[in-house]
Amino acid sequence: RKAAEILYISQPAVTQRLKAIESAFGVDIFIRTKKQLITTTEGAMVIEHARDMLKRERLFFDKMQAHMGEVNGTISIGCSSLIGQTLLPQILSHYNDQYPNVEIQVKVGSTEHIKAHHRDYHVMIIRGSKILNLNNQHLFNDKHYFIYPKGQRDKAPELPFIEFQADPIYINQIKEWYGRNLGRDY
Repeated sequence: RKAAEILYISQPAVTQRLKAIESAFGVDIFIRTKKQLITTTEGAMVIEHARDMLKRERLFFDKMQAHMGEVNGTISIGCSSLIGQTLLPQILSHYNDQYPNVEIQVKVGSTEHIKAHHRDYHVMIIRGSKILNLNNQHLFNDKHYFIYPKGQRDKAPELPFIEFQADPIYINQIKEWYGRNLGRDY
């Protein structure tokens, strides 16, 4: 019923389409109970395949639009949190001024998540190592500073380490530096 409402078609039409899909793949997509539909293992595979095909169709449509002259379509960007929250908004504002007919989709998250889903994005900005078999361009040399009160270097190892949300690789780099330079393990 809800699917029919979302698609603006009748409930029997949704049921008929679902049965046709199940017949085409030779599997049950859902187990039907009186109260709900439960997705089968094979059904989850069919749904994931459908999502993948929709993404591929969107990318193909964007490619076709680019060949037709006017810049329009959708650009999908995956980026690490720091860039997504600091530099990217200003850059995308300028981009949007130049290309107002382009829909911009941004996914901000950990580098590991962005890498794991790299096929979902046109462009990615991540920390750490390159992604093999893709073009990788080096952007920044991060400068990090450990700041503490002047003349109190000997008290630095006693200062608390504040955990924060970031990529595990980045957190490990900080902890390793902390251990090497302040003699404290975490």
